[in-house]
Amino acid sequence: MRLQSNYISLLLIAHLCIGSGGNAVAEIEFNGERYNDDRMFVLYICRCTVRVSDEYEITAIYHEDAPKESHWCLITFKNVSRYIAHRVDHFETRREAEIYAAHIEPQTPLISMGGESPTNPIAITDYLKWKHENKFQEYDYKKMFPQGVKNPQENIYVNKE
Repeated sequence: MRLQSNYISLLLIAHLCIGSGGNAVAEIEFNGERYNDDRMFVLYICRCTVRVSDEYEITAIYHEDAPKESHWCLITFKNVSRYIAHRVDHFETRREAEIYAAHIEPQTPLISMGGESPTNPIAITDYLKWKHENKFQEYDYKKMFPQGVKNPQENIYVNKE
């Protein structure tokens, strides 16, 4: 019963903070974490290189100037203040990454659905419209680095299976 009560409270908070059409997007608390909005994850496409060590597959993501040998990746970030990398998928072309993102983004788990993915996801055009209407923000690497950093990069380490 407590879960249902928390879920109803969450829906009310989500409606007041992000569903009311206001300009400010407030954080939403869910399962002990503070999310930036209703989406549990956000996607980000950028250039990358991949190297493999004995223990890890290491993806270096480039937000600005990438090396010539770079490829493309789609990073799934947990939609919390520091945007924790959750998953990385690699692609040869940006178009491949965009097609994949358009397929999976409407399936993003939502806090308003108890952290579950929609059973019948809407079309990507409707999803993008919904994000725009709710003034949801996307991952912005410039907010993650101190001002003045030249060619910011991040490394994502994935244990080899």
